Amino acid sequence: MSDNDVICQPGYGTELEASGRCWFSVKSWEAAARCYRRCRDTRKAVLRFVIECKAQMAKKSKAWQKAAALWRRIDRADRAAIAQAKAIDAIADPISRGYALLKIRKYEQARDAFGSAGYNKGIVQTEALVCEKDKNWKQAADLWQSIGDRIRCAAAMGHAAASRQDWLEAARWYGLAGHRTLAAEAERAARRALRHEQAALF
Repeated sequence: MSDNDVICQPGYGTELEASGRCWFSVKSWEAAARCYRRCRDTRKAVLRFVIECKAQMAKKSKAWQKAAALWRRIDRADRAAIAQAKAIDAIADPISRGYALLKIRKYEQARDAFGSAGYNKGIVQTEALVCEKDKNWKQAADLWQSIGDRIRCAAAMGHAAASRQDWLEAARWYGLAGHRTLAAEAERAARRALRHEQAALF
């Protein structure tokens, strides 16, 4: 039995929390997490410490993706960003790295990663996503179409039609994209617009 196990025996109540804080302060993450778990305290601060200990253990073992997810759970965006960057830097394949960068909306870096591999499809996908971010729907649709992504093209065309309040056209495109909820909303908007036009006639 280790010293950690002796200090962290169940039944000490708040002493376990104090032990956990002690182990935490000397960066003994596993011992701290064990103490916090055994004290069975559901207070937010204690649960937060458990997650932070797990994040520190993931960091220590260079499990950067896991560390980033744990830091996000306790709203530590700064540490999550650092861990996420290290996770992405660890990806050797530039295409996989490009897609990982797209996932976190690092468009310029993703474009560079795809460019270094000569992967045109990834470059076009990145450009299309940037167009969508800027609400340049028609150009996004053209880019999606150029790489044969009919679903994303239809969705962008639906957004383009909705942006000009052409609700029937938006409903048609959303339907083709498989976005049933957006299609139904556009159809309702079209009916409302028609009722409004009819009321204006009388």
